[in-house]
Amino acid sequence: MARHGFAEVTAEPGVSWTEPVIYRITIRGVGVYVGTTTNARKTRRAYWRDVANLLAGLPYRAGAPGGYRRIHLEMVAAVRAGVPIDLHALENGPEEALASRARYWIGVCRAQASANGLSSLNGGDGD
Repeated sequence: MARHGFAEVTAEPGVSWTEPVIYRITIRGVGVYVGTTTNARKTRRAYWRDVANLLAGLPYRAGAPGGYRRIHLEMVAAVRAGVPIDLHALENGPEEALASRARYWIGVCRAQASANGLSSLNGGDGD
């Protein structure tokens, strides 16, 4: 397990962070978020920048100052409370398949979260 920014970073066996990836952010005791990226390094940096900006009271972006999503707000609350955040690579795949596979994983993670009294931190139909 490696630490990156505010989270512990892990991966399923055989899954790489250097390829297009579907990932899960788990905020312990709060909920889960599923996302996709073709550039994990850039995506991880963006999350940590957004959390740091929120902690500092800075806007999301100049053109969209209120653009923070629920996952950003929950990550900030977790950092403030010292709640662990885990970032886990679930599956690699071709770019054109990521969206459909992410919908599958959102459904799986929503069901698991609900069964454990946690929230899905994705938007209405998959953020």
